[in-house]
Amino acid sequence: MNLKFLLVTLGVALIFGACSNDLELTADWKDIPVVYGLLNKSDDTHYIRVEKAFLDKETSAFILAQEPDSLFYDNVSVVLEKTATGQQFELQRVDGNKEGLIKSDGIFATEPNYLYKIDGNELNLAGGETIRLILNRGDNLPEVTAQTVILDDMVLKSPNAAAPDPKFGFVYEFNEDVSFTAPDEAVIFDVRLLIHYQEFEKANPGPTLQDKTLEWIWDRSATREKEGDARIKVEVSGESFYTFLRDHLEENPELGRFFKGIDVVITAGGEELATFIQIKNANAGITSSQELPFYTNLSEGRGVFSSRNTLVVPEIDITPGTKDSLRHGIHTKDLNFL
Repeated sequence: MNLKFLLVTLGVALIFGACSNDLELTADWKDIPVVYGLLNKSDDTHYIRVEKAFLDKETSAFILAQEPDSLFYDNVSVVLEKTATGQQFELQRVDGNKEGLIKSDGIFATEPNYLYKIDGNELNLAGGETIRLILNRGDNLPEVTAQTVILDDMVLKSPNAAAPDPKFGFVYEFNEDVSFTAPDEAVIFDVRLLIHYQEFEKANPGPTLQDKTLEWIWDRSATREKEGDARIKVEVSGESFYTFLRDHLEENPELGRFFKGIDVVITAGGEELATFIQIKNANAGITSSQELPFYTNLSEGRGVFSSRNTLVVPEIDITPGTKDSLRHGIHTKDLNFL
């Protein structure tokens, strides 16, 4: 759920949502602002993307997509306002390609890749505060606004991160869970585990020892079981730990492996992002003959302005019983964990 993923997803949605034959053939040129960004109070730097969608009966949308002048505003003011105090912060336009946010090749022009930026220390976001986005395009056009509540921190409850030595216990016959508390404004959750291990050649272990990681996705769009629940739980079968490793690691008698630990990574999204994702997923089942619904929380145009937060709990161990099953169990005995 990072910025790059959101930009790609929204870009695809806008292409298919705004380029129907009817629109291309009948619409005069129209200014359609497209604004999207996710604010995370823990980020060192915040970026907002501001572009133009386009409807022009004289020129193909696919040609316009390759012209930077058709994508970006020449003079636009992008401001974030803390609604409780009225304090405003104007963002600076930068080229995302020079910020390490490289725009992928595709239908749209890749250079420049304009984004609007502000330093995290200057904005100094706090959990629970409401932030309003204000976009002024000039030319007597109406302001474009949206707002979101900044997500506060989550707390891992299971495995118990507060314990001196928390552990996962993956038992074949039972489920294992990750549970956590989150602020009410957090609506959708991405839960994944990073499994760290070392791999080496048995014939030459020292020089060939390598640190490696597998990403195990538990749920991309988890929600609360019922509205108002403070605690969220995502669970999998204990056996799935071993089948996941079996399916993602090579059986090679010349290799040995050490288990090192598991990082729990939970990313929460605000209500606006949750609604966008839910509508996007619903669209996947709509046939080409149906009109695609879309969602935006902007006062005008397209896009999503929301908040996110990420909890990372590193280096959680597994129980002795889990280590024994990892070494000798039916699914993983040939993976050579020591």
